[in-house]
Amino acid sequence: GGAQVGMFDLSRGYMSGLQIGVWNQAGSMEGVQIDLVNIAEKAFGLQIGLWNQINEHQNWQHVLPLVNWSF
Repeated sequence: GGAQVGMFDLSRGYMSGLQIGVWNQAGSMEGVQIDLVNIAEKAFGLQIGLWNQINEHQNWQHVLPLVNWSF
């Protein structure tokens, strides 16, 4: 695990730990994303922000405001 802190955080592969910034994007995420915009292809963890998107969800939970999760 680790941390990424910045304006735009992009991890095309696997991200484990914490992402904090304005725009977070990860291929596969395990941990926490805190930002205005959070996008993950696959996730095991929590997203907190205005736009929270987990692409592996194909239901109402695909995009949620404020918080999104996958456990």
